[in-house]
Amino acid sequence: MRYVMFGAMCFLVFLFSLEMILTVNARNSRKDELNQAVTLAVSNTMEKLAKGKINGAEELEEVFREQLDQLVNSETQLTVEILAKDVEKGLLSVNVEEVFVYPGGKTGRLAVCKTAILDETVPGEEGG
Repeated sequence: MRYVMFGAMCFLVFLFSLEMILTVNARNSRKDELNQAVTLAVSNTMEKLAKGKINGAEELEEVFREQLDQLVNSETQLTVEILAKDVEKGLLSVNVEEVFVYPGGKTGRLAVCKTAILDETVPGEEGG
């Protein structure tokens, strides 16, 4: 009986350790995915703005949301908040919040805030 209890306790410790590792891994992988997706979406949107393919602030927001939807692979709930957008000045600032479920069933939240300013250099001038 003593060994059965010892075996059961070891099994429970193993299960809790496994759940802890899966939870940490899930959070880290989702954090990396969200960070990369938002960074690339902002970068791609600013590239389109620099090429003159975006005409208005609403179109800027729409292009960003489309880019983000294409880049996020996991089944999560994303909340996109546009903090600032200006086509003339080349400004885009976003806050993206992701709500997901851990392997253990708890709900997790991650947020990424990115800001990009389009920097146009004049040919013939060098920064110094």
